[in-house]
Amino acid sequence: FGSRLLEFGPPGMDAYEEFLQSIRRDINCLSDRDRNTRKGAVQRLEKTFVTAARTPRDILNRAFVQEVHKPVFVLFGDATEKARELSLEFVGKVLPLLGEVDLNNVLPVLLAALVQRLNKLPWPEQSEVIRVCVLELLLEVIKLVPECCKKFGHDLLDAIAKASTDPNPDAKQVCCNIVQLVAENGDRTKLSRSARPLLAALMANLKHQRWKVRKANLEGLKYLMAAGPTMWELFDELLPALSPLTGDRNNAVRRCLVDCVETWLTRMCTEQHPQLPTDFEADEESDQEEGFFGAYEHRLLYLLLSTLSDEDVAGVAEPALQALTKIAQTRVVMKFREFDEATVKYQRAVEMAAGKEAPIIPPEPRKPQKLAAFDYGLLFEGVTPDVFRSAGFPHEDLCTYVSWHLHSVLLQVLNNVLEWTVDVRSGAVRLLRVLLVVANRSTTRFVDQCLVHLYRACTDEEAPVAAVARQCAALLGFFVSPEVAYPIIAVNLGVTLDESLKQDLEDNEAGFVRTGLTHTRVVGKKLNTNGIENKKNVFIVLSCMLASCKGVLKEVDVLRVLRFVDDNTHNEDILNELAATVVSVLRSAVDLCVAHWARVTNVLLRLKAAENCDDKQVDESVSTLARAMGLESVAALYVRFLNEKLADLVSGGATQLWGDASPRREMLETLVRHAGAAVAVHYPTLVPVLKRQANPDDASVIARIGILELCHDMICTEEEALLDAIKTHSAPILDGVLIPNAVWRPGQASNKIRKASMICVYKMLQRQVVTVDAVESCFSDLVLVIKNCLDDNWSPDNRLLAVLVVAGLLKLLQPVIGAEDLRDLYPDMLKRLDDSNDEIRVTICTAFEVFFRCLPPNWSKSLYEYILKTLFIHLDDPSERMQAAVGAVLEVALHHDTATFLVEARTAQQKSMHPRKVEELIALASNLGAVDVIME
Repeated sequence: FGSRLLEFGPPGMDAYEEFLQSIRRDINCLSDRDRNTRKGAVQRLEKTFVTAARTPRDILNRAFVQEVHKPVFVLFGDATEKARELSLEFVGKVLPLLGEVDLNNVLPVLLAALVQRLNKLPWPEQSEVIRVCVLELLLEVIKLVPECCKKFGHDLLDAIAKASTDPNPDAKQVCCNIVQLVAENGDRTKLSRSARPLLAALMANLKHQRWKVRKANLEGLKYLMAAGPTMWELFDELLPALSPLTGDRNNAVRRCLVDCVETWLTRMCTEQHPQLPTDFEADEESDQEEGFFGAYEHRLLYLLLSTLSDEDVAGVAEPALQALTKIAQTRVVMKFREFDEATVKYQRAVEMAAGKEAPIIPPEPRKPQKLAAFDYGLLFEGVTPDVFRSAGFPHEDLCTYVSWHLHSVLLQVLNNVLEWTVDVRSGAVRLLRVLLVVANRSTTRFVDQCLVHLYRACTDEEAPVAAVARQCAALLGFFVSPEVAYPIIAVNLGVTLDESLKQDLEDNEAGFVRTGLTHTRVVGKKLNTNGIENKKNVFIVLSCMLASCKGVLKEVDVLRVLRFVDDNTHNEDILNELAATVVSVLRSAVDLCVAHWARVTNVLLRLKAAENCDDKQVDESVSTLARAMGLESVAALYVRFLNEKLADLVSGGATQLWGDASPRREMLETLVRHAGAAVAVHYPTLVPVLKRQANPDDASVIARIGILELCHDMICTEEEALLDAIKTHSAPILDGVLIPNAVWRPGQASNKIRKASMICVYKMLQRQVVTVDAVESCFSDLVLVIKNCLDDNWSPDNRLLAVLVVAGLLKLLQPVIGAEDLRDLYPDMLKRLDDSNDEIRVTICTAFEVFFRCLPPNWSKSLYEYILKTLFIHLDDPSERMQAAVGAVLEVALHHDTATFLVEARTAQQKSMHPRKVEELIALASNLGAVDVIME
């Protein structure tokens, strides 16, 4: 029916009027009170204008512009959600069909209607779905008419700033797309005035849980901040929000960050602030260059460098390296071109000032420093960042560019190395590793600051952080000359060095390092050298630095390192770090160490002698040095040191006591234990030293125990040459070392020393490394010590050792011992038969067997009878073992005086609890007496 009206309308009506009359009812229904009527009207208009349109397009567009658009736009705020949705869909379908003129005619009203739904908080549009539809329609409008961004840019940005706070992720992504278009097409000179609220909203969305939202907001920021110099002042607010994204959990976000920073830096390179020309007189280390570029370039460079250490090498790190290289090449060319232009201006100014009385000549421009290409060939792969192993080492222009900003970037990195947050510290040390490779030799200017921060980072409580920090220390050792680094380390250790190191060379000839050091001024930050932890950290860093110095170290550097180690070997808590340092210096400069082998061996001996030091590291060092010297074995190194440097080691040791702080005693013990049979020829030198250092009058408990341990090892050796040497010098060892330390003194420590001395005496007697003359020379003193130990009520071990020594002593002196000596010994021996310890009682019986063999023929009969009576009493001991031991003694005793024995045996038989055993002894004695009669 409607189509027929169009064909047969009233006469005089044109086609437009006829069409308008046909849709007038639907237009009126758009403002009807009934919501269903309004929805139906929109649906019918959509069919008429879009889906089922049969009217010419020019008539449809004219009708929409003149009659339809306003009531439809009013429906954007309709109370019915469906009506709002249908009206937005209808407009979105019609707009692409409008001509440019028609579109511009409805644009102000359309934008006002759309913005009105978004520019307030809380939003007038309460439906999330409808808000997304509004934003999508707004995006479509801007795509169709990009010029609207210049005229309505402020209103659009204000609305998008509020819409960006929408919790709906889809709405956030559409907002970012709109921001991109507004930034590209808007008035850049006015953009910064209205962009601050939008910037705050976009930065807040960078923390969104969805990576797509974070990525979309980053892309929006990329175009927004690249709009021109007027936007750069907002980097102060933006950059802190971008730093956490370098560790974002999604690779796409980190890759987008690389694109953002590359875009911004590239734009800054090509569009400099016109009002702030380059100042070539500015300090290079200040990084203060032209305008906003100089203020933010190093901060953006920091972000881009951070992505070089990304775990995704192919997806993030390599693109970042390519972007940095491209930017660096551009900046280097620009810098030198600007320098050439400034030089021309300066020369003109000089020429114009010639002849004037008071010429005003500007300062001469300073030529930018360009780094030469660095050879990374010697850098070992273990410390090289992944991006450089994959894509190759940095270009020389990149190294130059980074060196210009190294002061600002490096300080920021070092500050983050010591942050509280693990993620920040981890990212900082990885970035520092990259930065050291890129800056290479330029890090020399900041080596003192790098060292101070690495001291703490290398012992970080997080193992991954500490591991990367130690790699940084190795890189620092590779790029920084030891001539620069080691004096600073000396200051950090509290060690002062003589510049000529003449004293070191003199000490090397002697094989030792003196502790007296001369003073010299060295630049560096001094740490608290009283703290063991600080020194421990310094040596960890030093060992890592040495590991990367192969082929670089000089003789003076090796001597300095040895000085560092030697002056700290008294600190028990850092011995492992010292050992690691020696291992590193041997690996890096073993040839130089061979030239100073005595000094190196001296240090190794000090470490080897310490209890808390890792023997594996020290043994590895000794083995390395021995191989480098062409020696057959490690023992050969000890033997050579013993033969050539023993006199220096024990110098004055026979007359002066070594204090507890002196390492000489421990070194001597270690050397003697490892030199083997070669020690035998040096016994005349060693024994007086042992005697003096074990003097109980002034030597410490630790020193005396150490000397006694050494004596025990010497006595228990299997080397025949050593045993012969000990036997030859047994008299001074007994009289000067063992007997004085076996004398009773109060205290638990003295008891242990007494026990150790008695063990050594017993071992000498047991292994027959003591001569009869040696024992006779000190017999009275030895017997006094033995008697004291036999009567030591508090130490069963000492009593047992004394009994063993008595047995050994009697056996050794059996041919020569006198009657009075035996008369002096027997009372204390009899007491041990009543000892509370069964082992002592049994052992003293063994001593009595030797005792009876030593008795001279005319020895006191009364004493002999007394001993027999005591033995017969103990023959009734409840212990069968004791009975057997006493029986064995009596069997030996009956040979001395058979008649007296028979008398005592028959008397004891009447009282014995075991008369059968006594009868056996009587029978044995009777038979022996009969034999004696026959023999006579």
